[in-house]
Amino acid sequence: MTTATTRESTETSDDAPTSPDGYIEVTFAGDGCTVSGPDQLPVGTGEFVVTNLTDEFLQLYVGPLDSGYDFQDLIDLQQQPGEMLPQPTWLHHAVELIAAPTGKTLEPNQSEWAFLLDQPEKNWVILLAAGQEDSLWFCSGLDVTA
Repeated sequence: MTTATTRESTETSDDAPTSPDGYIEVTFAGDGCTVSGPDQLPVGTGEFVVTNLTDEFLQLYVGPLDSGYDFQDLIDLQQQPGEMLPQPTWLHHAVELIAAPTGKTLEPNQSEWAFLLDQPEKNWVILLAAGQEDSLWFCSGLDVTA
């Protein structure tokens, strides 16, 4: 099965994750999402900027999976990318914080998000719900490190 997901990593040659602006950017173009930035973040506040290239309302979700599950397990649930599904019992939402202090000057089609990243022993995922929960997009896995 193919997915409409891509990831652009900003890792250095020594494999240390870096993000020049200190956040992960998630871009939605209506038929998938692209994630730019590090593949892993430390425990603490995870900062995200969502760039919406559509007119649809977007909701960002970041959260851990129960032990034994990974990003591919989510993808395998969908018959086609973007298909709306009930939330699996093994997917949890991180605590959303009030403001993401990215320091980025936002464009009109961008929004800031921040989540409490804990539970480094679990696999984490980045998801987008578009429209009035008309479609669900699995964007990327994410490692949270202690």
